[in-house]
Amino acid sequence: MRRRSWLELCGALALGGCETPSPATPKLVSSGSSAPVSSASVHAPALPFELVDALPAFFSWFERYEHAPLEERVEGFVAEVVGKHPAVYAPNVIGLSGPDPKSALAARLREWLPGIGARVPAMRAIHARFVEDATAAVSRFREVLPSFDWRGTSWLFASIDGMNGGVREVGGKSSLVFGVDVIAKQGSSMPLPVLFAHELFHLHHASQQPDPGADQRIVDALWFEGLATYASTLIVPGTTDTQALPLSHVHKPDAPVLDDPARRVDLAQMSVELQRSLGAELHAALESADRDRYADFFLGRASPKLGGRPVRSGYWFGLMVARSLGKTKSLEGLAKADMKSLRPAIASELLRLIGS
Repeated sequence: MRRRSWLELCGALALGGCETPSPATPKLVSSGSSAPVSSASVHAPALPFELVDALPAFFSWFERYEHAPLEERVEGFVAEVVGKHPAVYAPNVIGLSGPDPKSALAARLREWLPGIGARVPAMRAIHARFVEDATAAVSRFREVLPSFDWRGTSWLFASIDGMNGGVREVGGKSSLVFGVDVIAKQGSSMPLPVLFAHELFHLHHASQQPDPGADQRIVDALWFEGLATYASTLIVPGTTDTQALPLSHVHKPDAPVLDDPARRVDLAQMSVELQRSLGAELHAALESADRDRYADFFLGRASPKLGGRPVRSGYWFGLMVARSLGKTKSLEGLAKADMKSLRPAIASELLRLIGS
């Protein structure tokens, strides 16, 4: 589970990179033939970060290949979408694994393309209002955490079901990325304002912490994700735990997948039995940096060791721990607290939770 920074402790909701140049007006960089964003969005109040819009290339491809045979669609996507924005479609960004990234990309596209047409109308709507919604989210965020000052680069793209939002290294820069195809997917548990709050808090939290170096453990991921989940419930009033938590499903050890709607479970309804069994395993793994154990608690594709239990339970446990510690500290105080120094308190609170 070795990562380069606190921002990269996350799985599907990873975040990263903080810069502090002078304030700037929204900078929208796009390519492709379709209009990148509605004119109303372009003239929204200032965003503090550059937004690189890769969706016009996707919409242009879709218009040309909507009714083409599958293999032509795959080849066209690789040439016209990936070809225009190769950095954001790198294996580390969209989560491709294996010795042959080109084959892995083609296989992912063959699974994804048959259902993407149903999402395109929602993707267009999200795209049209994205700058406006993001600007409102930053404004709301600063009402709660006025010291927020991230000035990096954000990407808007079709992630081939890679993520709804997070940070990946794009072209050598740690960047905030939004997968509009996943955001538009029916049944998503996280509304866009909540996703913004979660991701922006990751950026803010990491900016308050020293570089962790190589010493990064599962306990740090538990806190990093749990605190961001807790923060989103405070920044967006009325957010339920179900809305703040990521999608989860019952794991199939012989066929791990990123998402399985047919086996969907609500992490907010964690049973007492699962709370104790999973919590005990998580507590035992807190000081570990093992990738498989990290995957069991934070990723959609877990290891066989998880068995037939819910994926991503670490978010729920982290939320409960953060909420408890938040009874005596402000959100800003929790963000500034040294993560390594908090490890004993996090472990103790988790133990109390699973023993209650």
